[in-house]
Amino acid sequence: MHYESIASEVLPRSIVEVCNAIPTPISIADPDEHDLPLFYVNAAFEKMTKWDALEIVGRNARFLQGPETDVTVASDLGMSLKGREGDVCCLLNYRHDGSPFLNLLAIRPIRIHGQREFLMGCHFAYSSSEGWRARANSAASIDHAFRQVRYGVALGPRQVSELDILRLDMILMRFEAAFTKVQNKLVERACHQLRQKNTSL
Repeated sequence: MHYESIASEVLPRSIVEVCNAIPTPISIADPDEHDLPLFYVNAAFEKMTKWDALEIVGRNARFLQGPETDVTVASDLGMSLKGREGDVCCLLNYRHDGSPFLNLLAIRPIRIHGQREFLMGCHFAYSSSEGWRARANSAASIDHAFRQVRYGVALGPRQVSELDILRLDMILMRFEAAFTKVQNKLVERACHQLRQKNTSL
C-alpha cells in the first residue's frame, strides 16, 4: 500500500495535504496505540532524517536516538508524551546514515476525529553557533535554552550565545506557524461538516 494511503486511513486527506506542503519537518504519532508509533511524517522529515516514510510508519521515534542521546531528556519527553502533553526539547539524534544532529522538537496534542487525539511534532535540525566541540554538551545547552525561550522563565544561567537565543525564538515561531496551519484546517473541516449536517436536516 502506498504510504499516503496508510496516512490517509487515520488522517483526513486535507490534513495530510497541509502537512505535506509545510516546509517544517513534521511527525504525527498515535498515543492510543502501544509504544506511541508514528503513522505520518512529511517529506521534510524524511529529508532531515534520511529515513523513508515507509521505514518509519509503525515505529516509535526513539529509532532516532543513539549513543550520545541524553537519556534524561528522552525519558522526560517520553513521560510528557504518555501524559499527552505538549513539550519542547533538544535531543542529539542520528540520521539513517549515522550522522548526528541536534533535533529541536516541539510536540502538541491535536484533536482530529471528535475526541480522537494525536501528537504532532515539529522538528528542526539545528547547528549551534558554538559548533560541535562536544556534541552531548551542546545538545544539553541548547535544550536548556530552548525550554527557557519557550516557557519564558529563568531556568538558571544562560549557556548559549545571544545569537542562539534569537535563532531559537525564530524557530519556535516557525513551529507555531505550522501548528496554526494544521489547527486552522481542522477548524475549517469541522465548520464544513457542521454546515453539511445542518443542510441535511
